[in-house]
Amino acid sequence: MLLSAPHGLPSFRLCHECRHAWHSSCGILYALLPGRQAGRPLSSASIIDFMPAGTYSMGMKQAGQKEKNPERQAASIALIYFAFAALWILFSDSLLALFIHDAVSIAWVSVTKGLVFVTVTSIVLYILIRRQLSHLARARQETIDANRALREAYDATIEALTYAIDLKDEGTEGHSRRAAGLALDFARWLHIPEDQLEHIYRGALLHDIGKIGVSDAILLKRENLTEKEWNIMRQHTDYAYHLLSRIEYLKPALDIPWCHHERWDGSGYPRGIAGESIPLSARLFAIVDAFDALIYDRPYHKGIPVEDALQEIERSAGTHFDPLLVSQFVAFIRDKGL
Repeated sequence: MLLSAPHGLPSFRLCHECRHAWHSSCGILYALLPGRQAGRPLSSASIIDFMPAGTYSMGMKQAGQKEKNPERQAASIALIYFAFAALWILFSDSLLALFIHDAVSIAWVSVTKGLVFVTVTSIVLYILIRRQLSHLARARQETIDANRALREAYDATIEALTYAIDLKDEGTEGHSRRAAGLALDFARWLHIPEDQLEHIYRGALLHDIGKIGVSDAILLKRENLTEKEWNIMRQHTDYAYHLLSRIEYLKPALDIPWCHHERWDGSGYPRGIAGESIPLSARLFAIVDAFDALIYDRPYHKGIPVEDALQEIERSAGTHFDPLLVSQFVAFIRDKGL
């Protein structure tokens, strides 16, 4: 059975036994990727295989098909120039000595010959260099296009994986994409540099990726967790680190999945770091994550009004959250008119 996904994302194959996208007994996620006849099982130990690595090699191969060795290009131009110059000097001097015997005429013709040589070689060099520059420009554009296609493929895969994670827990369905969008808007409102925004967005989308390593019995439990179960649940941030640190493309986005449960006062997890030792993106997202959880319904509570949620977050400033970011977030939400 296939479960339809949002436009542009892969569809997900439900497990034949439990009828869920996540198979709780074996910890395997089934996904039907575009262009494949059957879904491929992905365990937490091999989640890196979910990323379209083949796309990378194909894209780079296409981009580099017409790329040539610069030294070879320079050598070919120099060789053509040398051959033309040698032939010109040898044959023109021989012809000059054969047909002209007057010294004045020889001097005048020699000057003319030199000017013709410079003119012709300049034209030849211009044509050769222009052709090589055209090849380089075309190869560069192909590389840019291939890299853009590669990024789009990776981002589509991240979106699909996020969709699958949300499907595992119906209580949080849509949370990752909502929180990622709000985190991106907040970061942009704070004038965080543009080159960091995409890493914040990807990290926010994947902030709960480590939960694929937590059993359904714990993750979906509606009663209070035992201390042992809480310890297991807290490991999801470390699972996220070990999964994403193996993917070069996602390393810059790692701070949020790994550190979004750290607290300003140092009482968070997994490392218990405090204050500005916590990465800015993780401090920012911790506020957004809590805000989204407060205003939307969850199995264990009903969503509360936005103003009540902001007051709740303000009460946690200086303990759970960065107090400066809290004041900025409150201003951002009110400015946004939510």
